[in-house]
Amino acid sequence: MDIHHISNFFEPAWEAGGVANAASQIAKQQSYLGHYVKSTTTSGFLNEDFSKQDNQSQVNAQYLPTISDRLTEEFLFPMPYKGFSKLRSDISQADIVHIHEHRSPLAAISSIIANREDVPTILQPHGSLGYDRGRRRAKVVFDHAIGNWILQNSSRYIATSEPELRELTGFGVREQKVDIIPIGINEDEVPTDLSGRNFKLKYQIPTNKKLILFLGRLDGIKGLPLLLQAISMIMEVESSDCHLAIVGPENDHQKKLKNMAEELEITKHVTFPGPVYGDEKYDAYDAADLYVLPSHFESFSTTVLEAGIVGTPVLVSENCWISSLLDEFDEGFTFKRTQRELASHINELLYNENKRRSFSTNFKQRIKDVFTWEKIAINTIESYEEIISG
Repeated sequence: MDIHHISNFFEPAWEAGGVANAASQIAKQQSYLGHYVKSTTTSGFLNEDFSKQDNQSQVNAQYLPTISDRLTEEFLFPMPYKGFSKLRSDISQADIVHIHEHRSPLAAISSIIANREDVPTILQPHGSLGYDRGRRRAKVVFDHAIGNWILQNSSRYIATSEPELRELTGFGVREQKVDIIPIGINEDEVPTDLSGRNFKLKYQIPTNKKLILFLGRLDGIKGLPLLLQAISMIMEVESSDCHLAIVGPENDHQKKLKNMAEELEITKHVTFPGPVYGDEKYDAYDAADLYVLPSHFESFSTTVLEAGIVGTPVLVSENCWISSLLDEFDEGFTFKRTQRELASHINELLYNENKRRSFSTNFKQRIKDVFTWEKIAINTIESYEEIISG
């Protein structure tokens, strides 16, 4: 099968967030399964000489240059300005076009080309649909201009969870045209010689403290001010034998968080290591006694799976769709977004070793059984085949 992926960001643009990783992993696994896979993406979050580097995956990827780094990195809205002739040629030869998120110039152009060339498209929103989060006015304007047309003219859809399925039907998509396929993880990427101690030593985190970890893109939707407030509350009433590491790119939001930590007088209890990748990322999970995701919203967090496959227990906001999965194993690993409840859950879990160990064992096995990228890729191919055969 000739498969063409359309994604604003692709490996190794990991700073762009989870969609770059998901699109890259799905495409890579499909290639391993014997399909011919291409990807058209943008140069967003990549250095200037990336075009001289080799793409490490088995996917033929084309990186279109963008007109504005600010639009790309601050608003996650890359605007490519050339490479469209090749894009048209590639799409016309494809059996299926898989669009990751649809509110972008690249997705719009690709959808129009596919429609004109009579090539079926499958749309995967990755949690981006709702107007209740993230640049509502811009979403409404885009949808009136072209977004609604893209949505209604897609052949089929992939939702990462039941809540996203409900969002799609709320936008007028028929439920029968939606397949629920979660995000996955590649267990082979987890190093066998994890060293949480080395991570602590490198970033001068006290080795005798219990470590609470956040890892991911730093922006407002992640809800990190609440986590800082919870740590402040814990420090007021408990002995200070825990420490917080907020791992993510050094940007304006990180500066705001550092200022907030200073105002709360918890600077000595918080470390900002900056971004970490590869083996060091898994060392960070290994170092942590608890991974916390306090987001206002998440569709399906890859970082929760990464922490889980390492064996690190997770504590997730009920606003994250993956929280319903965690509740299947044990109560207490999800929380309502209030300062007091988050602080209470952190305290309870940090000092209940048996509960954390039991959860970690069960969740790790569930990830291996259900959430590998190979299984995700196979399920995605089945969705493609249903479109092509039907």
